[in-house]
Amino acid sequence: MKKTLLIIENDFELKYDRHHYVWDFKEKYDGEVIIMTGFSNKSEEEIKKNLIKATDIAVQTCFVNGSDNQFYEMVTMLKNMPKPLNIYIALLADDLEKYIIDHLSPKELYALKHHTIYKLIEKDLEACVEKLDFTYITDKYEKGLTKNRVHKLYIENYKATAPQRTTGRKILVLACNANGQQFKNLPIGEVVDELDCADLEERKSGPVRGVWIMGNGEPIKLVNDCGLIEYKIAEKMSIEELLVEIEKSTDVKLSDIKPVVMEGIIAVIESDHEEDDNMSKANFICEGLEIPKRGNRQRIYTLLNDNL
Repeated sequence: MKKTLLIIENDFELKYDRHHYVWDFKEKYDGEVIIMTGFSNKSEEEIKKNLIKATDIAVQTCFVNGSDNQFYEMVTMLKNMPKPLNIYIALLADDLEKYIIDHLSPKELYALKHHTIYKLIEKDLEACVEKLDFTYITDKYEKGLTKNRVHKLYIENYKATAPQRTTGRKILVLACNANGQQFKNLPIGEVVDELDCADLEERKSGPVRGVWIMGNGEPIKLVNDCGLIEYKIAEKMSIEELLVEIEKSTDVKLSDIKPVVMEGIIAVIESDHEEDDNMSKANFICEGLEIPKRGNRQRIYTLLNDNL
């Protein structure tokens, strides 16, 4: 079967520096490519003509400033297209699966089930694809699934698929202060994969704490600011990663710290002067971040010792 990729873009020109997800995908595509730029100015007739030709669609978007309205227009068109299509979407600054279930009803998702949706993500500096599976919603739709139940189903599926979302970092499990079935039989003393479970974060403001790993049947979070050091990053971290881990371990939001203060902290971390031992550096960082030294200084000192 002849393959045809339709690239949809509101800009009037497709450029690598602005659209590198779909650009990389286009370069690897083994079929005909149709690039439809200036999409918002195209007539419905022209859009349908290209959709009929296509076997695959690729788009990079934020779904803002009007493109969110086009999302619903495209859903309406795709619902009425009997030919199954592969749809590849690079959604910037949000999770595609969560965006779709937040904005489409179970009925609308069911109407799209003959199409296959993929998200374009960046891995090893190149765009790659990840198939999305909405059967946990569409299979239940005919049994009277309501919109109120969709989010619960999403979270259940999100937890179940957590082992597939590794970040690439390794975590040494040292201890656990929490109780519950999900925390039983943790691999204390072993190195495990860190998981991306951003949608399980409960805090709406402030820094994200700790790291996620797989527990007993579901993902769990380990933290180092609970009076116990529960984990350690198994490999040496860059300065940027070290600062993020300091943020997680001290409950300080680094984005609120003045740039000149952050520059001073980075300079001290990188310093190799004899008088700048790791305890002195930890002391300086506490003062710069304006946080209590009790507890925080020791955690920062341990991080510096492990990575410098």
